[in-house]
Amino acid sequence: MELKQVTIKKAVPPDLPGAKITVFGKNYIGTKHYLIREDIAPKAFISAVNGLSEIRVLNAPSLEGYFKDDFYHCSDIDAETGLIKDKVIDGKKLLIIMIKTEAGPVYVNYNYYCYLKRLKLEFRFNTPTLPIGLFKNNELVGILCPIELKK
Repeated sequence: MELKQVTIKKAVPPDLPGAKITVFGKNYIGTKHYLIREDIAPKAFISAVNGLSEIRVLNAPSLEGYFKDDFYHCSDIDAETGLIKDKVIDGKKLLIIMIKTEAGPVYVNYNYYCYLKRLKLEFRFNTPTLPIGLFKNNELVGILCPIELKK
């Protein structure tokens, strides 16, 4: 599937709160939907997050488990994907990508997916509803929250 170009405003929507957290001595930055390790995040991404009207500092102990490499056991490499158009979630119409994984189908905001894939990140999974690990060169560099689709 060809990845679309995503503007920074779609990768970091201005109406969302920003988020920062330090886990195991590493700083992560992002939104309430995903976090990227600050030392690998593009400057435009860091600037966009820092420009948000609200930035929340998250509590590390409650999230530490998601920042361990061995929490994730299957990858999106060679996984089939498919688009779901115009799904309304929280009153907003979204384009969603479905990733067929060994853990089951995982649903992700298509703009976030394209932005993170253009950063050459691999997605790794535990279950379809738990955070997705973002990896670069086999190293965990972030997490992304999947979308739960109600049947």
